[in-house]
Amino acid sequence: MPHGWILLGEDDTDDVLFIKRAFETAEVEDQLVVAPNGQEVLDCLNREGRFQDRPSGEPSVIILDHRMPILNGLAVLAKLKNIPCTSTSRL
Repeated sequence: MPHGWILLGEDDTDDVLFIKRAFETAEVEDQLVVAPNGQEVLDCLNREGRFQDRPSGEPSVIILDHRMPILNGLAVLAKLKNIPCTSTSRL
């Protein structure tokens, strides 16, 4: 039974395929949403742009590539504290 959805920030299509296959092998049923750059990771979390119809709720897991275009993984992490669904004030 799916528990939610997973956000993958990854620009390398081979790595995306590898991760999808690993999740299938591990029988992870959560929907995988792929954002190919750091800005799109933030857009997804904020339901902006092409991510307006992303799965409802918060991602159960966020996986970030360190070297993504536009905003790298560390820059995205720094911005997560300003997004309501990932704010540390919720912890």
